Amino acid sequence: MSDITAEIKRYDSVTEEAKADFEALMKESEGYEPYFDTGHPMYMAYIDGEPVGILTYLVTSENETEPDGVDHTDGSEAEGKKEANRSGSLEAEFTIFVKPAYRGKTIAKQLIKQAKEDISKEIENCRTVVTLPEALLRSSLAAAPAYAELLLRLGKERFQAFMKSPQVQDVVDKAGVETEVKQSDDSKVYTLSSDGKEIASLKLDFEPNATNLYRLFVELALRNKGFGTTLVTRVLNDVFSKKDLPVILNVKSTNDAAVNLYENVGFDEIDRVWYFEL
Repeated sequence: MSDITAEIKRYDSVTEEAKADFEALMKESEGYEPYFDTGHPMYMAYIDGEPVGILTYLVTSENETEPDGVDHTDGSEAEGKKEANRSGSLEAEFTIFVKPAYRGKTIAKQLIKQAKEDISKEIENCRTVVTLPEALLRSSLAAAPAYAELLLRLGKERFQAFMKSPQVQDVVDKAGVETEVKQSDDSKVYTLSSDGKEIASLKLDFEPNATNLYRLFVELALRNKGFGTTLVTRVLNDVFSKKDLPVILNVKSTNDAAVNLYENVGFDEIDRVWYFEL
């Protein structure tokens, strides 16, 4: 197929035009759901005035995936400015959709090129990554893999077997720390405190078939001291005492400390999605 030069428009806010063109594209999306976040720009590709492709993205801090400080599927968003990146590198995760009739014509490459140019001017130390379906893994869009996002699962029976191991109670009953729960209609936030100061936290969301665990965070100075494992173990013990549903979470494969923590309390990998650096 021959290449086509598209007109690339950037939308910093959701205008009526952007909304209408987005909805027109989604009629042919085959179930694909790109990010649609008003906090970040959206790029649309046009051929003769017709919307044929879209690129959207989210920015998260890679620091949140350091040992015992993981922020899972809902990483806190960067502000998108240089001054927002004082603590380390950032990552922009792209979602891209091109209408079937316009694939193979470099539309996706043109969207990526424009978005990357803008990001490099506005955000320091920000790499760009994208997930690709298996059919595109050998395409020119796929560079070296950046990491895999692992989907981990833990059932009640397996966790109860873990709780019988002799070293567990020393972790659960870690001296000097208390667990508190803040609950809303569909979620709970668990915190671990020492001398009245919050030192760790995580969040649970409840769905009909599973409980989602995410946003595990431990204060930087207290990481690698077992507090993350203490909080996770206490939370799982509480959850499984009330529900038989499995607990699931997502974590980056490059976060060795977090992966080891979850595997040590019984989680198994059930799926993975590869991310590629652009």
